Amino acid sequence: MTYFSAAYDVASQNQISIQTLDIAIEMILVCAHLKKFEMAERFYNVAGGLIDQLRLPVYRVGLYFNYGILRTIQEDFRASVLFYQQSLKALSEIPVKLPHTKFKIYNNLANTLNYLNEAEQALRYQLEAEKLIADNGSPEMKTDLSSNIALTFIALKKWEEAISRLKEAVRFYKKHGKSEKLIRTTRTIGYFYQEKQDYLRGFAVLSQLDQLNQEYIQELQESLSKTGEHKLLEIM
Repeated sequence: MTYFSAAYDVASQNQISIQTLDIAIEMILVCAHLKKFEMAERFYNVAGGLIDQLRLPVYRVGLYFNYGILRTIQEDFRASVLFYQQSLKALSEIPVKLPHTKFKIYNNLANTLNYLNEAEQALRYQLEAEKLIADNGSPEMKTDLSSNIALTFIALKKWEEAISRLKEAVRFYKKHGKSEKLIRTTRTIGYFYQEKQDYLRGFAVLSQLDQLNQEYIQELQESLSKTGEHKLLEIM
């Protein structure tokens, strides 16, 4: 926060307009996470004014996206959806294709719509996001998104689509040693069986989850122990 504030002051004082704009847009996000909402609003207004002054509409993509995140943190989900959609619109109006940016907007839009229990619309954005990363997304990115899509399928009571994605995600996370994500996905499978009212299988998954948590705690303890040993050796 201090670094960004100092950089913003230097850029403003030296009339470095584009750098000021970049920092102002980034500061919306920084202030949002620090819950400094009034300051975030000021940076939003500054950035909007600079975009008009410099005639750089491409910057509205990031401006609206970061402001959408601000609104999500404030739990104003309707406003958040509106600003993510404005970010998408601004993106469609520039000649450059930015698939990674579009993916992030789709993903945030879908997550926010799920908060609003609008699963059908959320799924549309998620499937569009899935198409975007079909050719150039990493396997882990694809698996993470697929796990999120599974949650939307649960909300829509599309049981087969949900469980097939979740089981595939579990296999991937086990194979690649992604303990935290494995735990989270296993918890989602427990939720799946709860929503399906298959309590026997749900109980079995909870037992698996307990075992995974114990293994993860042990893994963390061993990691901390090794870190401590390395530091001790460095001192010696």
